[in-house]
Amino acid sequence: MRAARRPGRPAQVRTMRLHVSLKASLGAAFGFLALISAGQGVVSLAKLSSIGTSVDAISSNWLPSVVAANNVKAAEADIRIKHLRLLTPTKSATAFAEDSKLLATSAAEFEATRKSYETLISGEDERSIYNAFVASWNKYDAATVESMQLAEAGLMSEAAALIGSPDNANLYDNARDALNRVVAYNEVGARRDAAAAMAQIDAATATTYCAIVLALVAACAAAAFSLLRVSRPIQAMTCVMSGLAAGQAEIAVPYGARRDEIGAMASAVQVFKENLIRTRKLEAETADARLAAEAQRKAGMRQMADDFEAAVGGIVGMVSSSAT
Repeated sequence: MRAARRPGRPAQVRTMRLHVSLKASLGAAFGFLALISAGQGVVSLAKLSSIGTSVDAISSNWLPSVVAANNVKAAEADIRIKHLRLLTPTKSATAFAEDSKLLATSAAEFEATRKSYETLISGEDERSIYNAFVASWNKYDAATVESMQLAEAGLMSEAAALIGSPDNANLYDNARDALNRVVAYNEVGARRDAAAAMAQIDAATATTYCAIVLALVAACAAAAFSLLRVSRPIQAMTCVMSGLAAGQAEIAVPYGARRDEIGAMASAVQVFKENLIRTRKLEAETADARLAAEAQRKAGMRQMADDFEAAVGGIVGMVSSSAT
């Protein structure tokens, strides 16, 4: 025989609930606020570092390079002006010697400005532009030296014709154009880094706004959580405990289903309530027992009185019968 199978029991599906204590919840809220503050600080520091790099490049390289390149342009123009003035055909020997000294001074200043700019060259592109200037200027400077030699030999017209020739004029223009491109290159770099710095400022500002919004949302959520999940339940439990202390045993204890500190408090208050009900029940039972004992005592006394009265009545009857 096959054993009869027991009827299957219905499967009990238990809903898993995540029980989080108030301590953990508040700790998580404040931790989230701290995380937002720390994240904002890290991002702000990174943005400030990038802004500092861009501003440093502008202040220490691009703008000084623009100023130095313009100084080279001015010194170059000063040399050409003084050179052309030197080659004036009607100039006396004394004036020629004085202008030669002025030209030599301008040439020295030109070399000094070139060296000052060369220390600021920051990349291969800028170096390539500057090399184009150097190539054109060296050729023009060679023509200048040759014209000076002609002038010193008394051939002022030939010297002037040489330095004013289209080829030498083109060399000067090419050198000047290269310097203009150097200035433009550094101006573009300055504008680019300035734009990058402004973009970083905008990004940092947006990040700060987002962090403020998140912090406000988290703070409002924490305040609402504290009000709805902590403050109001504690106030309700305080009212319940006050009612129980006043003897209101029928009052209901809320939040007993919670699995946090409020639920533990509700369980303790429920025990207090049950003890109060049990104490009242014992007091009522004691009072009933006392009343029952008193009634039993009185009934016994009445029974004794009745028995006594009956006994006395019997004796009196017997005495009366004997007398007759």
